[in-house]
Amino acid sequence: SKKLAKKSMELVEANQKAFDAGVAFAKEHPLKADMTVVPSASKGAVKLLTDGNDMCAAAAIFAGCQFFGGYPITPSTEIMQFFTSHVWKYGGAVLQAEDEIAGIGSAVGASFAGKKAMTATSGPGLSLKSEMMGLASIAELPLVIVDVQRGGPSTGLPTKTEQSDLFAAAFSAHGDVIRPVLAPTSVADIFRTTVEAFNIAEYYQTPVIILSDQEIASRKETLDPIDTSQFKIINRLVPTGSDLQDYKRFKQTENHISPISHPGMLGGTYLASGIEHVESGAPTNSGSVHARMNDKRIKKLDPLKERKDLFEITGNPDAPLALVAWGSVAGVCREALQMAQAEGLDVKLMVPYLLYPVAEQTYRDFFASVQKGLVVEQSHLAQTFKVLRMHLDLPKGLQPLARSGANPFLPGEIVAALHHLLSELQRSHEGKLQPQE
Repeated sequence: SKKLAKKSMELVEANQKAFDAGVAFAKEHPLKADMTVVPSASKGAVKLLTDGNDMCAAAAIFAGCQFFGGYPITPSTEIMQFFTSHVWKYGGAVLQAEDEIAGIGSAVGASFAGKKAMTATSGPGLSLKSEMMGLASIAELPLVIVDVQRGGPSTGLPTKTEQSDLFAAAFSAHGDVIRPVLAPTSVADIFRTTVEAFNIAEYYQTPVIILSDQEIASRKETLDPIDTSQFKIINRLVPTGSDLQDYKRFKQTENHISPISHPGMLGGTYLASGIEHVESGAPTNSGSVHARMNDKRIKKLDPLKERKDLFEITGNPDAPLALVAWGSVAGVCREALQMAQAEGLDVKLMVPYLLYPVAEQTYRDFFASVQKGLVVEQSHLAQTFKVLRMHLDLPKGLQPLARSGANPFLPGEIVAALHHLLSELQRSHEGKLQPQE
């Protein structure tokens, strides 16, 4: 009655009747057994109850992020809210800008000023931020962009999860640009993924995109406290005194990474703009210089593709059946892997935390034994499968298991699909698989 006081009395009475009917139904249909509360097995140990957005923001602050610029959008807004509540305790600041473009623009400016910076959004906002991401790429400025994916395109499904922003994260750039794209798989590992994103951004002086999704961002998980001693924090390379004698911000180095100054550093003044430049930062229209700078910006990321720790591989390394999954779908595939192995299937699973650039050799090694497999993803276009096919000669038996968002996968259907692949192998006499008993 209090909640509906401003409504009509007819509405209040209708709700009261519905409530009374529910109480009567419960009395007439008692539970077969009383519900009991099972004591916690943690025996008093401290646990965390949190969601992916809060964990992401906490990890960013731990990694040294001191500026957040953004604009509210479902389902990423809680990242900005967490920053607003906590980052000031660590000397940081938050700017809720007038739109998505201004949000990332302020973050690019903060990075230029020498601060670790972050912005967060969802699919529609990522589209708006693409031009500024290009500026950060050519100016070689560290920046972390979180895209909490939801159903698209346009406004799409704001409260449903999807994995359909991979193309946008990897390819929504004019010119020749490679931006690292990382993806967490749970509330627990988004902490590690976020810290890693800042380390990569700072070391390689590049924008990095974290592809979270609504399922990870909004669900609550009970976790063990994070052991922060396991993490190493990386900061950007700053110029030495000798570097500042004749400072060249975009100097060609052996590893293609140049020392980066900030405003107020004596001798470190340089022009950071969106136009192509020579080593000093001065504008140029030279095609040969442009080619060398493109080479610098792209080749510096090559070592990232060699990092095996950005991939989780479980199961028999020589298995003929395989699953590939990332993001929140990875959890379903982990369970499916256990079920399939319990049913006698010889199968393995790859979960990439690095989605782009594609680590060709890591995938080649994984697929070496594979005769049949599934790339499982919540994308109508099977975006992950197509990105892999762009870069690799995939096993002919590898196929997508893809669907639009808001239609979650069940472990059982993935296991059923694996059984179907096994039957195809047996019928075609491929490999040396024995018939099931």
